[in-house]
Amino acid sequence: MHINFMGGNVQFPLNRGSWDLLTELLPANGSLLATVRRTTPHSIFLKIENRELELSLAQLDEEHRSALTPGSVVRLEVLQEQVIMTKLSHPRVQHVQSQEGPLIPSKIEEALVELNIPPTPTTIEVAQALLKGGFPLQETLLWAVIPWAKKGQLDLALLLLQARFPLTPELVKVVEELRNREGKEPILSSIGEQLSSELEEILTTPRWENRAKGSDRPQDREVVRRLGKILVEERFVEALLNRQAPQHEYVFALPFLLNGDLYTSWVRICAEQQHKEGFSADEPSFRIELEIPTNSLGLVEADLAIWGKNVSLVLWVEGVGHESLEDALPLLEEELMNQGWELSSVTILSAPREGGLTDAKSSSFTL
Repeated sequence: MHINFMGGNVQFPLNRGSWDLLTELLPANGSLLATVRRTTPHSIFLKIENRELELSLAQLDEEHRSALTPGSVVRLEVLQEQVIMTKLSHPRVQHVQSQEGPLIPSKIEEALVELNIPPTPTTIEVAQALLKGGFPLQETLLWAVIPWAKKGQLDLALLLLQARFPLTPELVKVVEELRNREGKEPILSSIGEQLSSELEEILTTPRWENRAKGSDRPQDREVVRRLGKILVEERFVEALLNRQAPQHEYVFALPFLLNGDLYTSWVRICAEQQHKEGFSADEPSFRIELEIPTNSLGLVEADLAIWGKNVSLVLWVEGVGHESLEDALPLLEEELMNQGWELSSVTILSAPREGGLTDAKSSSFTL
């Protein structure tokens, strides 16, 4: 398994992971463009559709190695059952993207011409945005994004690409609504009286078990349809948050009714990065973050750090009412003890919280 480099009779050996990535991204007898993201004395790293491919430089001489500088554009294509990598020959196309400098429009125009795409203000804007987001200048990708740029929705299309979601009008609308909605705003207002008693009972509290339940009553159709969109939002937010997460994070959206309005409670679960003194590194440790709109306390955020059976809790409360929460802490501790947990500490702070799940969701919409 290797890549032949047309700049010289050299083969880049590929490991199984690199080969699997190439076969996933390269269509049969097709081609795509990649950008040299960075180099080390031993390897070259190509950026392909927001994925990174590492190639060994062991068999490449100094002359050809120096030609593959960061920002260089190469074409990968399948020819006679071999993968061929060719550096684009035009000197003004070689540095389409620089990790440390601005994108130069004239060089992007040259790249577009090589792809048989007219270099208009819109296509140049799309090419710049794709390169900035770490995507290759691939003809099919450019043509897929250009219509959304013409509609003024280029940023929404790029967010879908970052999350590896298809570009469809329905999903673009979902992302737009999700980005514009604040956590304490209802998804649907004044729907409680319209629901069947069956669905109303399901949505009484935000519970994981209720996600698999539904209703086929005619009066529930709009809400059930909206619940389906919430699951799409959940997968989308998780994908965005995991773009740069050191370990995989799990995100769940739990819909519920509050004063007749439909809201969503958000939950994020990830591994706990900090070690707690007195606990073995072999014991399971993780962190749970919760965001839930409430009637009297506004938007409440919770952060539970868990080591083994030990729980540390921090609450951020938007509204007044700390006293009522403090009065309920003995009940919370008793409930946790009944479930086999030990509450080691509780802290109640005034919202807004910085750097939590709410901020993470907001920042994930920044390209």
